[in-house]
Amino acid sequence: MNTVAFFTNKSILPGLHSTILSLLESLSDESPLLLKVYAENISDKEKKLLEATHAKCPRGTTLDIEDFTIGDVGGAKPLHGTMLTYGRIFLGSLLPDTSLCLYLDCDLIIKTPVNEMFDLFDDQHTAFAIEVKSRQTSLDADLYRDVGLDMDGDYFNAGVLGMNLDLWRERGLYEECERTISTYLDRINSEDETIMNIVLGHDFKRVDKRFNIRTYPEYPKFPEPVEPGIYHLIGAPKPWDVFGSRMHDNYNIWADVHERTAIARVPLWRYRSMKRTILISRKMYNSWRIRRKRED
Repeated sequence: MNTVAFFTNKSILPGLHSTILSLLESLSDESPLLLKVYAENISDKEKKLLEATHAKCPRGTTLDIEDFTIGDVGGAKPLHGTMLTYGRIFLGSLLPDTSLCLYLDCDLIIKTPVNEMFDLFDDQHTAFAIEVKSRQTSLDADLYRDVGLDMDGDYFNAGVLGMNLDLWRERGLYEECERTISTYLDRINSEDETIMNIVLGHDFKRVDKRFNIRTYPEYPKFPEPVEPGIYHLIGAPKPWDVFGSRMHDNYNIWADVHERTAIARVPLWRYRSMKRTILISRKMYNSWRIRRKRED
């Protein structure tokens, strides 16, 4: 059975509900599919609500929610106050009997069957992802250069990441990620995505960009109905964050799915925290500045 993995905490549950429901609604058939959710400090009530969203359109899939705490990862820095983003480097050990896994962020709206991603996997590459742009223009360009990566090559976005876990384990890539963190801890700008680009930089297979269509709060606004693809709501605020309904150009794409989830009538403020709001405030301000500059 193919496996799709997620990592979540309370603050990103509104995104996860919509990601899961849009995934289910977009499936082209009822091939067996395991949706594995690793949940950090999620109440039983919230787990039941996730199950209720899944039950709206199960399409032959299985939902399995497992409590998960990641703790410290060699002193690596958190992303918006949480270490959950590093969970994907543990999937080889978390899923010891799984050969192929598709990791998905919880800020996706899926408008194409994820089954098609599994058709692209092979037994030569460890990772399958879209290339973003040249390493020369990355925030981690100096680090990529110093570790010996081809600077004419591209780095990948790990929000939609196919993983050959057999090769991940065989090649000791979790240990390699640990070594990379300890060696370059003070130079890593993009958390575990930087780490995986260093470790897998010569070993990822490029997939069509429709599997990870990146969009930010301030651009681009997609015409509706959207074309088939996986839409990645990068940056902050997310549509469910404070001011998200006003500041995110593609709020309606997310809200359309959210209205069909089991938490559609739950006030979004219940999933917000002062800590996260403070931590994303600078990104929110930068998004506002970009929008004002564009409007002027």
